[in-house]
Amino acid sequence: MNEVQFVSHIVNNFFNGISDFSPTALDRLYEVNDEEFERQGEVVERLQRVFEQLYSLEKRAITDTIFQRQTLIFSLILALDAQQHIPTRKLEQALFAMDAAFKDEDVTTDAIEAFRNAAASSTQRISSRKVRDTFIRGYL
Repeated sequence: MNEVQFVSHIVNNFFNGISDFSPTALDRLYEVNDEEFERQGEVVERLQRVFEQLYSLEKRAITDTIFQRQTLIFSLILALDAQQHIPTRKLEQALFAMDAAFKDEDVTTDAIEAFRNAAASSTQRISSRKVRDTFIRGYL
């Protein structure tokens, strides 16, 4: 997924909730907003808030964790958008904790197993996205 498509898909999920990846849905998003993008201010505000939170993190919290994967950063962005501001240190701790649990084969709870499967399986399907969202929000 290129950067423009990635951001467009985030915006589509902002408007419609967690959903399957759909080129048709993105086409509709562009078609409906072709002449005038009435919700531009809202989108800019939401993206800016989430990206500022991500930017404030210690770089390793993304680059050295599972959140360097596009599908997982996508899910993280949606989860952060749904939350009020999370203190930077708390967010960093949550990201490192999720990463550690994901990588530790001795951790075998139902939640982590479902998350591992959702991260490895059809990652653009709504069922996988909902599992990832629930898991991530549980740590936030």
